[in-house]
Amino acid sequence: MLILLIKMTDSKNKPKKVGAGLVFSWIFSLIFIFVGLGMLIQSKVVSGIFFILAGLVIDPAFNKFLKKKANLDFSKWLIFLIMVICLIVAFSTMSEPSPEYIDEAGEISSIPTYALGESFTLGNFKYTLNSVEQKSKIIGAMGYLTKEGNFLIVDLTLENIGEEAEYVNDEIYIIDSLAREFESNHELSFYLDNYLSSIDKINPTLSQTGQLVFEVPVDIIGKVGIKKSMWTDKFSAFVQYN
Repeated sequence: MLILLIKMTDSKNKPKKVGAGLVFSWIFSLIFIFVGLGMLIQSKVVSGIFFILAGLVIDPAFNKFLKKKANLDFSKWLIFLIMVICLIVAFSTMSEPSPEYIDEAGEISSIPTYALGESFTLGNFKYTLNSVEQKSKIIGAMGYLTKEGNFLIVDLTLENIGEEAEYVNDEIYIIDSLAREFESNHELSFYLDNYLSSIDKINPTLSQTGQLVFEVPVDIIGKVGIKKSMWTDKFSAFVQYN
C-alpha cells in the first residue's frame, strides 16, 4: 500500500514534457486564428473562416476538447492534411477584389471622391491633399543623391479634430484606372523635403503637413485612395488629381 501511494505521489509530481511540436502547434494556431479574424474584419469571410479552421484544427486544446466531448481522435497526418486544405482555400480566396470599390466593369465607385485642395474628414483626422506632382528625378538632402524614374509626390495636410493625440495609421495609395494599388516608397523618404511620418503623434487641434513619394508607371492616370486601417482592403475616400 505504501509503495502504491509513493508511486501515485511521484506520478503527480512528475513534470509534463512539452515538445517542440506542441509549442509550434500553439504558435501557428494563434497566428492562423488572428489572421482569420483580420480577414473577417476586411469582409473576406471565406478566407477568414478557413484561416480560423486551420488554427483550430492544430490547436492541442481544441483537439483535446473534441476527443473528450465528441470522442474524435484525429491522427497527426489527418490534422496536417486538414490544415493544408484549409490554408489552400484561405489563400486562394483572400486576394479577391473588394466589391465595395470595384464594380462589374472594373471601375472604382461607391466611395466619396474629392478634389485637390478640398478638405474632408475620416475618423478623427481632417484631410486636405494640397498637390500631386509628377517628377522624373528626385534629389536627396543637400543635393548629394539623385534618383531617376517616374515618381508622384503627394503633399497633404492632416488635422487632428479628436480629443486625444493620435498616430497617422491611415494607408494611402495611388489607384490607377485598372484599380491597381501602388504603395508609397518609404525607402525614398530622405529624398523628400518634408516626409510625412507615421511615427509621431499629432496632438488635438494641431495639424501636420508632409509628403509621400510613389514610384509609378509613366503617364499613370488615377486617384489617391485612403484606407482607414492596415487591416482592411476597403477604401474610405478617393482624391482625384488628374
